[in-house]
This record gives sequence, structure tokens and C-alpha cells, in this order.
Amino acid sequence: MRRKPTLVRKFRDRIEIYSPGPFPEKVTPELFVKGEENSIRRNKLIAGILYYSKDMETLAMGLKKIHDLCKAAGVKYEFKRNVYGFTVIFHRHCGEGWGWMGKEKAEKGKKLPPKKKQKARDLILESIKNDPGITKAKLAEAANISIYGVRYHIRKMTDEGIIQYVGSSKSGRWEVLRG
Repeated sequence: MRRKPTLVRKFRDRIEIYSPGPFPEKVTPELFVKGEENSIRRNKLIAGILYYSKDMETLAMGLKKIHDLCKAAGVKYEFKRNVYGFTVIFHRHCGEGWGWMGKEKAEKGKKLPPKKKQKARDLILESIKNDPGITKAKLAEAANISIYGVRYHIRKMTDEGIIQYVGSSKSGRWEVLRG
């Protein structure tokens, strides 16, 4: 019988990692997170290879590590039992200040109104005037929109001849041509 592969699926609001083979009966993922349960190695050969390549610690406390790293980064996660497997779901921060869409768009579920677009555009332009070496990530933070929103506004303002980027991607700078 052929074994199902581990799957990683990306969605707009989450990333899911599916592992074939059901989670052990009478044991919950939370017991591993709390450290109340010993680790279970289903495939000792793979565990040995990962240990010797220093990609896995000896105790194989993956669920606890997921919990600790997600908590430190402020990422919501959940464990889900499936009939034929086990899924770990990492929720993205959509609408919480960064991610795929701006805060207003996520809250209302529609495109930003023209006034909000103009405000974001003005904030981007002002930030470029104040710091010609500013990054797109910092522009997104200053305008309170996603990085994708910044890319949209930059493309529009470049096409309209308002700004241009001069130099390499690492040491370049923005120039305001008009506005």
C-alpha cells in the first residue's frame, strides 16, 4: 500500500501542514505542548537522519516548539485531527495590521474607498520625501496598508511620473519628480 505524502497548502488566511497517519489515540497535541507527554517517533530512520543532520533535537518536541515560536511571534495556530491524518494550521495576520490586505479592507470586506486610497498615497509620498532610502516594508507601516498596497501605489505613481527609483535594489533611493 502506498503511503500518502505530507502536504503543505497555502491559503490567503492560513497555511496548513497535513501529516498522514492519525494522531495517537487518547493523546492530545496539548499534552505534548505542555510537556506532559513523551515524544513519539513513528519513523526512527527519518528521526535519526534529522537528528544527525542537526535539523531536529534529540527529544523531538516539535509541537512544543511550534507553540513556543508561534507564541513569541504572535501567530495563531491550531492542531486538527483528521480521519486519516493530522493537520497543523498557522493563521495569517490578515486584517490585523499586516498581511494580504489593509486593515480597512479586511474589516469591511471590500476595496478601500477613494479617500483612503488618496490618504495612503499621500502618506507614502510624504515618507519618501522624508527618507529617500525607505523600504517598501516601512512604507507599508507608515501608510497602514499591506506591502501589496504599497507596491500598487508605487507602480501607479511611477507610471504617472510622480516618483522614480534610482540605483540598485540594495543601495538605491526614491526620487520625487513632482508632487
